[in-house]
Parts: sequence; C-alpha cells; structure tokens
Amino acid sequence: MFGFIKKIFGSEDKVEGPGISTPKVEPTISQPTKYSDVKKTSKKPVQEKQEEPKKRGRKKTGVTKTDLNKMTKDELEAYAKKEYKVDLDKRRKKADLVEEVLKLAK
Repeated sequence: MFGFIKKIFGSEDKVEGPGISTPKVEPTISQPTKYSDVKKTSKKPVQEKQEEPKKRGRKKTGVTKTDLNKMTKDELEAYAKKEYKVDLDKRRKKADLVEEVLKLAK
C-alpha cells in the first residue's frame, strides 16, 4: 500500500556508487525555498522620530570652577590679566584666587 502512495505522490531514484546506494527523493510540492520567494505583505513604512540628543547640565559660560582649579597661581594671574584686565595678588591662597576669578566671570 505504501508503495502505491509513494508512486502517486513522489518518486524514488536510487543513485548507485561504489558501495553506496542512497535513495534520491524529489519534492513534488513546490514550496518557496528562499525568503525572496515568499510574498511580502505591503505595510506602510514607519517613520522613526529623530530625537535630539539630550543636553545635560548647564550651559558652559566662560570658565568653570574645575577649569580654574586645574590652573596654577601663575596661570590664574595671567588669565585674569588677559580676560578681565585685573591684577591678582599671588600671595593669597589658590582657592581665594579661584573664587575671585569666578566673581569676575559673573
């Protein structure tokens, strides 16, 4: 009975070689083998919103305290002379000089 069904729905060809006999089965139902053969449903393309990168923190206006802390006393004095035309007293502590330059920046 199974032989009859095999004859109706498919065929078997035996490939003979040196000591190897494997049945060759041919597909009878044509099915798409690649994704390109499959019908694609047409959907409207989704437009993604282009979001602007989020800005963090405050706007950088002039000099920050961390920038001034990285400078030496000599650099602080030169910066104050160049930007604000003020002569600083280098005998004071560096923290005091930084605070004075920040006040000038405001």
